[in-house]
Amino acid sequence: VDRRECRKKPWIEEGRGEMSEALVWQVLRKNNCFVRKQGGTYFNTEKGNLLGSNSFKASGLANDKAVDVSVNKDGAVVLSIKSKKAGAEKKPAALYRTVSMKKGARRAVKMTGKMVGAYRPDLKEAAMVRVSKLIQGQNKQKKVASTQ
Repeated sequence: VDRRECRKKPWIEEGRGEMSEALVWQVLRKNNCFVRKQGGTYFNTEKGNLLGSNSFKASGLANDKAVDVSVNKDGAVVLSIKSKKAGAEKKPAALYRTVSMKKGARRAVKMTGKMVGAYRPDLKEAAMVRVSKLIQGQNKQKKVASTQ
């Protein structure tokens, strides 16, 4: 008998440790560190939640397909898409695939629309709005800095 065969645990099967999206949402729905309650409404601040609402559709933790838009230190808009690679959920640093968009506002919005539309069509509009708002905020900061 091969030693490696003896070390294997036959009761642990590949993929057995995974939970369904619905089960993860039921666990995280009201009990996680990202939930904020304001005026009787629940909001969510987790990565991958474009809408900011505490719902299954918008959740970045419960959904296998999640999208996030943010700004990096250089001021470029960063689009993050949750990876589908096997084993990526065990490596938080490799969980999201990121694309940095520096070329311009219109190009960033258009590129976001194409990428998110192919991945999560239901969140396409929210992602495009988020990108345009982030760019508008950056432009306001530049104007304030230049007037001072």
